[in-house]
Amino acid sequence: MDLTTLVGLLLGFGAILASVFMEGGKVSSLIQAPAFVLIFFGTLGASIVGTRSKDLRAVPKALGSAFMRTEQDPYELIDRLVQMAERARREGLLALQDDVASLGNPLLIRGVQMIVDGTDPEVVKATMETQVELDEHRKLSAASFLDSAGGYAPTIGIIGTVMGMVNVLSNLSNPEQLAHSIALAFLATFYGILTANLVWLPLGKKVKENIAYETLLGKMCVAGVTGLQTGEAPRSLREKLEAYISEASPAKRAARGGDDR
Repeated sequence: MDLTTLVGLLLGFGAILASVFMEGGKVSSLIQAPAFVLIFFGTLGASIVGTRSKDLRAVPKALGSAFMRTEQDPYELIDRLVQMAERARREGLLALQDDVASLGNPLLIRGVQMIVDGTDPEVVKATMETQVELDEHRKLSAASFLDSAGGYAPTIGIIGTVMGMVNVLSNLSNPEQLAHSIALAFLATFYGILTANLVWLPLGKKVKENIAYETLLGKMCVAGVTGLQTGEAPRSLREKLEAYISEASPAKRAARGGDDR
């Protein structure tokens, strides 16, 4: 599990509750089931309307990526590609067939299998690049659902407040309940702004960052497979792949570098 997402949500909602207690209020004063139903399901409904059914099916997986840590260590990927480059130099490209089943990365498996099958290098590179672009587009389309929800929630909150105020104005004969009714009416706006800025928009940003990271790994796979097929030296291949990683300092690259065989 990605604890940063959980910690961030707990910290955000904890700050709201703490501020209520510090002001001498009660948590029960922030709970109103009708407003919650309107904001939550109204936001989902509006977001669903603006999302294609094909992309909608991918939303649960995209949302789950904000909570589950599934990304591959880029240095493990680099080490594996360099090992394969060393083996290809010693035994030839056909020897990589033995590594296909254990690679675990679908894109990398596809690329190496194409190499073993003798596919033209330009075709291999173009096919893998297209796959990376298509995967990124599909995932971003699903992630846009969260951004849409973050945009709709505050507006639906205002709708809820207007509905509440209409109910208040229609019952002016009971002045004792007037202040309480007005407070409840504004809870809809509160829920809308709260969910947009503490749930939908942050989760959307996290999902897009995960997609960008996965796309980076995909580009590394393309560069690695291209290097394997062209017979690039293992050390040169390592340096090229580590250039994709911003945090890979010269010291780290020197410490992890292999020999040019």
